[in-house]
Amino acid sequence: PAPPLSPRLKEWKQSGQFFSYGSFKVFYHDEAGRGRADDVVLCIHGFPTSSHDWVKVWEGLKGRFGRVIASDLLGFGFSDKPLDHNYTMSEQAVIIEKLLEKLEVQEVYILSHDYGDTVALELLKRFLDRQMSSNKGATYLRIKSVCLMNGGFLPETITFQWNQYLLTTSIGP
Repeated sequence: PAPPLSPRLKEWKQSGQFFSYGSFKVFYHDEAGRGRADDVVLCIHGFPTSSHDWVKVWEGLKGRFGRVIASDLLGFGFSDKPLDHNYTMSEQAVIIEKLLEKLEVQEVYILSHDYGDTVALELLKRFLDRQMSSNKGATYLRIKSVCLMNGGFLPETITFQWNQYLLTTSIGP
């Protein structure tokens, strides 16, 4: 059995919600802030933690932004943890996009750390790819800015530009 939740974790869980992604339940927090209504910040947690990582800065974020959103990535926190599941950064990004679509959010600032940085970079890559596509009129998630903290890169999730690749060779620095 799981250990009992602390009072702070119980409160965090009770004040959050779940949404369905396929057969999985994904936990999230979505709270109004005191900033401009169209300034939405998305917080993406690290490994091996949860959206509760943001609790100590939550009120400060609510003071700056009109809306603050954080979810527990699949496999973390209060979200489902399916066994024998092939977890990928791509899927984590899809889940976040589906959550934001459900919440009718089309534009965000992203604040992430650790594992969340890689998910944020996947979201950013998708945003930049869509900007460069010929389907300019399509509605999709727009990213105003990204703040990455204490993160690393997983080589299998990165597509290097030619000049970045050169930095890994003897021609590089």
